[in-house]
Amino acid sequence: MKTFQQFQEEGSHGEKVDGKFMSYATMRAKGIKPKQTAVQKTRKDIEDRHGKGAIYDPKNPPKSQSKPKPKTQKPLSAAEKAQKEVDARYGRTPWNKKGSLGT
Repeated sequence: MKTFQQFQEEGSHGEKVDGKFMSYATMRAKGIKPKQTAVQKTRKDIEDRHGKGAIYDPKNPPKSQSKPKPKTQKPLSAAEKAQKEVDARYGRTPWNKKGSLGT
């Protein structure tokens, strides 16, 4: 079973000062400055949980991936153009070979 001290440290609303856990409120009352700011602590927690690249850094932006070039299409023949017209007229699609307009 955890002690009260372990529960306090687990919540991490403070730091160890001179070997003892001290909450941020107590540190502020005694005039002790924390080693980490709230932003530094939150950033560290996120990086521990999700990895190094989890937080966007405008000074070091991620490198963009180059897109693959699309393949050039061969021009349609007259018969293929006529078939495409018929397919459009009767509602044929690759997954609806028979073609129906739903009526």
